[in-house]
Amino acid sequence: MTIHPETDHSYERFSALFAGHTLPLAWLDLDALDANIRSITQRCGDMPVRIASKSIRNSRVLEYIVQQQPNIAGIMSYSIAESVMLARRGFKNILCGYPCMEAEQISEAILAMKETGALIIFMTDRPEHISLLQDIAAREDHTVRICIDLDMSVRFPGIYFGVFRSSIRNAENLTRFLDQLELCSRLEIWGAMGYEAQVAGMADNAAGKGFYNRIIRHLKKRSIPRIAKRRQEAVALIRRRTGRPIEVNGGGTGSIESTCLEKDVTEVTVGSGYFQSHLFDAYLQFRHVPAAGFVLRVTRNPAPDIYTCQSGGFIASGATGTAKTPQVYRPKSAVLLKNEGAGEVQTPLLYTGNLLQPGGIVVMRHAKAGELCEHFNTLHVFRSGGLMDQWATYRGEGFDFH
Repeated sequence: MTIHPETDHSYERFSALFAGHTLPLAWLDLDALDANIRSITQRCGDMPVRIASKSIRNSRVLEYIVQQQPNIAGIMSYSIAESVMLARRGFKNILCGYPCMEAEQISEAILAMKETGALIIFMTDRPEHISLLQDIAAREDHTVRICIDLDMSVRFPGIYFGVFRSSIRNAENLTRFLDQLELCSRLEIWGAMGYEAQVAGMADNAAGKGFYNRIIRHLKKRSIPRIAKRRQEAVALIRRRTGRPIEVNGGGTGSIESTCLEKDVTEVTVGSGYFQSHLFDAYLQFRHVPAAGFVLRVTRNPAPDIYTCQSGGFIASGATGTAKTPQVYRPKSAVLLKNEGAGEVQTPLLYTGNLLQPGGIVVMRHAKAGELCEHFNTLHVFRSGGLMDQWATYRGEGFDFH
């Protein structure tokens, strides 16, 4: 991973920054974040950007990105409860990326919109979603805007390439859904979303996996035109039924270039690229800068070249495997032990250099962006000039969104 010229991520720098601090702690380098914002802006061109809050989970960071990132469309939240909090914090355009079946939270969201003037858009793909929304919207005397979630997965012989997300997989499914929606007088279509996870979230340049990388690139190349065609046909159908333009959200950090080429897409979602968690190092088409991570204390030296740190087992969600574990960032040559990995209360490392000793530090990076702030109450924020502040995470503010 090439570090930006203005970004000093040496072991010595981290040791000096966090000398005297109680560990473990989480860090955020604003110089690196700025570099990533510039890269994302360049990659997106004129396409509006919607920030995926699940990858950030820190209100101050979201506010900072909104201020620095040109052409912001809004926030993509990950729960309706979180959407309400963001609306009350002053965010005005919030697309909740996942359906909600909690009546109390839906009512609270409608109340928050009335009080703040914010727009909260509800994700839907099932009749149960729109039926519940219609009942509550009618009771609250409020028109609710919805986004139709479109399945972007692709089937090849013997391979399901994508994720199980939306039940709207084809024109027939979409037509039935639109027929049911016509019965819901208090619901209005804001737009459509299609998340091409197999392109946006699947690495294709992993170290030591040449054959695997070639397969993934081949499948991506074959998927991209199918995704574009399916989205184009679905959007055309929705526009015919509504008789007006709609917003179309697509993409993710790993698919910005291909998603922005689609003429129907009106905005692209970006999340992980801001922090650049380590799973996103292994993409052929782009390279961002590590901007966030955590620091552990070395507490033991139980054998030659083995150093044990307190804590560290911040494992990413999804299918289990070594790719979902944190990685040692500094010192560069330190590695996790295959038989132990990153542990709940201790993490042993193999290291043959001369930098580590009990009382020293190890700098780590998390695998997926969203996990970091779920484990820490604050981010220790710094620039080239040194430590600046501590920014409370959702957890540090007492919020527990799932």
